[in-house]
Amino acid sequence: MSGLLRFHDYQEEALAHLCRESNVIWVAEMGAGKSAVSLQSIKTLIARGDIDRAVVWAPLRVAQVTWVEENEKWGFGLRVETLAGKTAAQRKKVMASDWQVLMVNYELAPWLEQQRFEAGNRTAVYFDEVTKLKSAKSKRRKSIKKTMAFAGRRVGLTGSPYANGRLDYWGIVDAVFPSVWGRSFYSWRASYFQAVDQFGHVWRELPGCAEEIDQDYASRCFRVEVPVFSDPVPVFDDVVLPRGVMRQYEELEKECVATFGGTDIMALQQTTLGIKLRQIASGVVLDELGDAIDVHDTKVNAVREIVEDSGENCLIVYQFRAEAAKLRDIWPDMPVLGGGTSAKEAREAIEAWNRGEVPVMALHPASASHGLNLQSGGRRLIWMSLTYSQEAHEQVNARLARQGQKETVYIHYVTARDTIDAKIAKSLSGKQAAQLTLKEMI
Repeated sequence: MSGLLRFHDYQEEALAHLCRESNVIWVAEMGAGKSAVSLQSIKTLIARGDIDRAVVWAPLRVAQVTWVEENEKWGFGLRVETLAGKTAAQRKKVMASDWQVLMVNYELAPWLEQQRFEAGNRTAVYFDEVTKLKSAKSKRRKSIKKTMAFAGRRVGLTGSPYANGRLDYWGIVDAVFPSVWGRSFYSWRASYFQAVDQFGHVWRELPGCAEEIDQDYASRCFRVEVPVFSDPVPVFDDVVLPRGVMRQYEELEKECVATFGGTDIMALQQTTLGIKLRQIASGVVLDELGDAIDVHDTKVNAVREIVEDSGENCLIVYQFRAEAAKLRDIWPDMPVLGGGTSAKEAREAIEAWNRGEVPVMALHPASASHGLNLQSGGRRLIWMSLTYSQEAHEQVNARLARQGQKETVYIHYVTARDTIDAKIAKSLSGKQAAQLTLKEMI
């Protein structure tokens, strides 16, 4: 194991299982350390001589950032390369390098097939968020099946094994246990399901089949009991902004003026510049008239992935109204606790949240940093953009991490790499350390 990292008992148990079994679907909630444990398993298997290398399939931002940073942060020492976010020429150069772990985002599956890439029997393949392969009809699944056909070991990682229903089981199982349920999804479906409508758009299980399918699926999954932690568990979700956006961001930072969507954005004062840079990092910048200019969807897409992959109710913290509007493009019925929300609307939203009826709710630190009890409705909070205020940061997190909360609280921080987000995070970290020192003196 890396000298910088000490696993919890449940992670040690998972590591032993991944190193022992050739095919496994590991079910663990977001924040349980799946990527770190998986990297350690790859390192162990290489050192043991069982494999030479591994291919890891993951969502774009995870393939682009998470595993690479985990390897560096914890000192695993693996040669991790990524194809995500690179040009075709750069990808070819990466593939020709001496990599031990190759990160590939799912969208690149057809391209990898075009390159005639084939994983050998001394290659392990890991599917981060294996539910991305639930559709039997998708082109990416077919490309992955072809390129990974001879892989010697297979691991599927997910926190939401049920996905959207039992029809999704086949794609997940087939990715990790090829052909164990037959070579054809349609033959398998015909054996266990019947069409409800004449067009075959809706299917339901044949009598007695639901339990049989569940038991077979469950027997192929591995799950460890994750303990409840009294302190919130931070989960860092870095994203990489598009190259064009970063060029504009850097121009504004240096010259105090840049063009977005055909409109010049100026920031002649340091305070204004900081606000504009924060807005650009989040995806929407306001012009002089206060009109929103859409810049990118990188952060909002990352937030959506967290919500969908967790399969849990989530609170999303925003700083600017334009961010809330962007979120509502995805979730039109999402309640918002912020400026412009009446007391009646806020009360109704909070009550519905605590009854578990609200899958996504947004809140602004100024409107929800004190006094609200939200611990009954969920345990995941996502900072889409950070605040400089240590008090607001701590108090917002305490809406979920408070007395009465029965589960581990996970705090997700979505930050844009090489932007002002890092400065804010560093500032908060320093304030937290100072506060901890003070508390120890009292």
